Amino acid sequence: MVRFGIVSGSICCYLAGTGCKKSEVSNQSNQAASPTFVQVDPIDLSEMRLAFANADASMKVFVDECIGSIRARDFGFAAEQLEKLLRNPRLTPQQREAVQTTLARIKANK
Repeated sequence: MVRFGIVSGSICCYLAGTGCKKSEVSNQSNQAASPTFVQVDPIDLSEMRLAFANADASMKVFVDECIGSIRARDFGFAAEQLEKLLRNPRLTPQQREAVQTTLARIKANK
């Protein structure tokens, strides 16, 4: 009876030890195989981001919505929003130029 306990205990320890090593290997292979998602903007938005980096909060929210619609490829809505933004008298010359450039890129991309 004691011999049976020793043998079964040894088998359990062996299986527990080999089971851990096997799962580590499978986790490593799963991590290596998983693709990395990188969002690519349909048009260059770096000029917009740079121009509005120091803008006030309400303007940043508006610009972020425009950028979100561009990323969603809703160019019609984005163009409307950018045209509204161009009518804002508080735009700096750099911001106005960035909006005009982005609007031209959107219209060329339609």
